[in-house]
Formats: sequence, structure tokens, C-alpha cells
Amino acid sequence: MLEVIVQNGKDAELASKYGADRLEVVSAISEGGLRQVMVQ
Repeated sequence: MLEVIVQNGKDAELASKYGADRLEVVSAISEGGLRQVMVQ
């Protein structure tokens, strides 16, 4: 299983294209990332 952290729709599309099984959407990545939602 490959889980990828993404910040926006473009990141999510690329992660999916390259085989991500799960996405974790975060904001403020420069501050360590704030988790918003888990998408499967």
C-alpha cells in the first residue's frame, strides 16, 4: 500500500496516476502539515 501526502488537486491527480492507494490531504506543509481529511 502506498500512501501519499498531497496539498491540492494537482498533487492528488499525480499521486493517483503514479500508483497511490491512499491520499492524505494536508495544509501548511512548511509547518509540519495540518491534516484535513483522509481519502481512500
